[in-house]
Amino acid sequence: MRILLLMSCIQPAGYPASDPVQTFDQEFERLRVDLKIPGMSVAVLQEHEIVFARGFGYADLGEKIPATENTPIIG
Repeated sequence: MRILLLMSCIQPAGYPASDPVQTFDQEFERLRVDLKIPGMSVAVLQEHEIVFARGFGYADLGEKIPATENTPIIG
């Protein structure tokens, strides 16, 4: 399964100011957990350049091998 997520990085009122990359990272992890996705790879492009890439969760859940930005996702 492949999911394309488009997210806004605008800080909602009432939330403490923080590093936007850390906030973005935490939001992807929250979505992964909420949607019960064992592992996923995320890349964000700006003007055809990768500006953020990271793996979340596990590439192999049984062996507890972490996902990376280069983990192939087969679905």
